[in-house]
Order: sequence, then structure tokens, then C-alpha cells
Amino acid sequence: MGLQDYAYIFIRHWRALLGGLLGGLLVGVGISIWLGYLPRYAATATIAVGGDVATVDQNTSYISLADEFASTYANLATRAPILQAVIEELGLDMSPARLKSAISTSIVQDTHLVEITVSHSDPRLAADIANAIARQLTTLPTLRVRNFVVPVEAAAVPTQLDPTWLVLTMIVGALGLLLVGGLVFLREFMRDAVYSGASLEREAGLPVLVEIHSPKISIRRDATHQAWRTQEVGAWWALAQHCRRRLHANGTVANGIPTTIAIAAPDESDATALVAVNLAAGWAERGERVVLLNTDEHSKINTWFETNTNTSQGHELRLHTTGVPNLSTATWSPGTNGAATLDDVLHALRNHADVVILASPSLLHSPTSVETVRHAHGALLAITSGSSRLSATIEARNVLDLVDVDCWGAVVARA
Repeated sequence: MGLQDYAYIFIRHWRALLGGLLGGLLVGVGISIWLGYLPRYAATATIAVGGDVATVDQNTSYISLADEFASTYANLATRAPILQAVIEELGLDMSPARLKSAISTSIVQDTHLVEITVSHSDPRLAADIANAIARQLTTLPTLRVRNFVVPVEAAAVPTQLDPTWLVLTMIVGALGLLLVGGLVFLREFMRDAVYSGASLEREAGLPVLVEIHSPKISIRRDATHQAWRTQEVGAWWALAQHCRRRLHANGTVANGIPTTIAIAAPDESDATALVAVNLAAGWAERGERVVLLNTDEHSKINTWFETNTNTSQGHELRLHTTGVPNLSTATWSPGTNGAATLDDVLHALRNHADVVILASPSLLHSPTSVETVRHAHGALLAITSGSSRLSATIEARNVLDLVDVDCWGAVVARA
């Protein structure tokens, strides 16, 4: 799979991926509340730790001990004696171990300043605890003869929430997105789907003649609006010309019937109808008489053109005009039109059409499809991006080879 295929999967399942992200964020918020991170405020008090500068001339090595002092007092800030003294001073109803979980210390880089940060759901109490710890450290007996601790900045009552909950929420949200994304991509890999024309050509060696975007079709719209028409109008004209050139190159002889092109899909989908209708319209606009012969009783062609599936008895087909000049539609299926076979139908159309586009049922799911495509002078496979399976597409091409029908390539319809 290429980057284009991954992008298509992402676009196809963006709602599920967004749902995974939002679900993860909600779970993250819930975990933050359960762990007590939300709501929580952080207050920071700062102290300076060092040695007496008067001793510099007497013992210069003493200055380096200031770094040890800072680390030592940063550790002392979370020790039980200090925390117990703070609990007694403020009258807190908690144990030193519980209070320790709300305290963090850090040494400001390249300084001897120690920051004491306390997180609590009560912003004022968070500031009081931080300042109380700083006071307790300044009253400790000196660890060495000339070290000292000086309060630098008292903790102010915080007004903004501690961002710890946000970090946790984002992490859980990302995990939710990764989980859903992993399931989506795993499902797509197991489906063996065709995602783009490039992947179809690369994996199956089948030339892709046109790659289209399926229109948003509403069956309630008036057929004269041509809601079935895709954006790639010029591409259909070019495809009609390509098919005509292939017919000439193959030396096709109609033998008393119109030139016949079959459109078939490897699976049951609307791609056959979409490709057949647009190709027929593009061909008709070149000035030739075209009949779109629908052989799939489940196709949407009749709905789009507001025609019925009832045909006349005998060999007289009922042709339905469309809003496209030179384009008519008709319907055939085994058992209809009296005893008419598809050969009879095609001979009956010789005075009405220069080209017949056969809209076939699924090549792998309908016995009618083989009977349909074997009468064609050439065939195109209609592939639905993201739905048609690669293995089914290859099998459908093999079916065309078995009935000795030249498969010219594929048309890929994107949602």
C-alpha cells in the first residue's frame, strides 16, 4: 500500500477516528478526576541554598558544596519530619505519605534556587503548604557549619489549573485514537480492498482508464437534473474514444449487431450502473446513437431514468428516451421479452443503435453476467474504491478471459 491508500483509509474512516479521539479524551478527563488531578492547582515557593561567602578566601573548595546543599534541601522538602511539621502547623487532616504525593521539587538550572511545588484542589491551601515547607526548611539546624537557607519567593495563591490533568487527558486521548486507528487499518488490511487506481495497477497489473468521484445521488431528484452525472465529463468522452480505438485496433466485426461494450463489476455495487450510464452519455454526446441495455434487475439505472423493467413481448424492446441526446435505455433479463435471447435483442437493436452499452450484474455473483459479457466486443471492469476486493477483481478479469472477452481496463469510482 502507498501513502495515497493510507490517506484514503483515513478519509474514509475519519468519523471513527474522531470518535476514538473524543472517547479517549473523555476517558482521560474521567481518569484525571478519579486520580484527583482535576480540579487541581499548583503553587510554588522558592528558597536559596548556599554557603557563607566570607569563607571563600579561607577555603575555596567550600563553594562547590553549595550544589550539594541544594540537592539535599530539595530532598528534605519531601521527608516525613518536614511534612509532619507542616501538617501540625496547618492542622491538616492527612498523613505525611499522602502529603508527599502532592509535592514536587526542582533545582533551577545553573543556580542554587530550589522550587517547591504543591498541587491541591484548594488553591489557597496549596500556597499555604508550599510556604510552610519553605519555612520549615529555613528553621532546620544547619547541616554544615556555614550553610544557610533563605526564602526567596513565597508561593502565591494560584488562579489557573495545574496542567497535569491536561497532559494525562491528551495521552489517553492519543491512546484512544491509536486503538481505533489500529483496528480500522487492521480491518482494512484484512478486507483486501482496492483503494485507488494506483494500487490496482500495482497489485493486479490491470490498467486504470478513468478514476472518478461518485456523485451524491438522491433518488428523489428529477432525472432531468442528471444527478448520476460525475464531475469528469471530459474523461467520459476520452474513454469513449479510447474504446472506439480499441475496437478498430482489434478489427471488430459487428456481424449485423451494434458494437457492444460490457460494463461489469466483480462484486455487487452501484459502480456498474454509474460507469455504464456516464460512458453511454459521453459516447452519445460524440454524435453516435447509443442504447444503454440494463441486464441487472437490481440496478439503479431504471430509477435514475424513471423507467420500468417491463418489456414488450417478442423481440420488440421498449426503448426509453433520456435527457441526453442520442441516448436511449432498455432492459433485458433472462425469461423476459418472451423467448428473446440476448442475441435476438442485439439484432433487434441494430436499427436503433450504433453502440450498445451492456450494464451487467456482478461477474462473480450472478449467472446472468456471463451470458451478458460473452456477447460483448470488449469489457470494462467497474471498481468501487474501498469496497471492491483485490482478489475478486483479479478473479473477475479471469472470468472475462475464460469467456474470451477482451478486458480493456478498469474504471475506479471513489466515494
